Amino acid sequence: MVLAFSVLAQLLLMRRHYESWWCWLVVNTIAVPLFLSRNLTVTALLYAAFWVNAVVALVRWRRLLPER
Repeated sequence: MVLAFSVLAQLLLMRRHYESWWCWLVVNTIAVPLFLSRNLTVTALLYAAFWVNAVVALVRWRRLLPER
């Protein structure tokens, strides 16, 4: 599931879709507990940092969108 959503998010990001950041949030939300359950703490921390990055990007990209 992590792989499938990662591919989808990357494809959306390559096409510069705002929704790609929502996909990255889903990926990272799934990945952190998954890696923690496998005792991969450093990898889980990395994905937690990716989660924060996705939130920041989501907010910044939202500001750049034209008003509807």
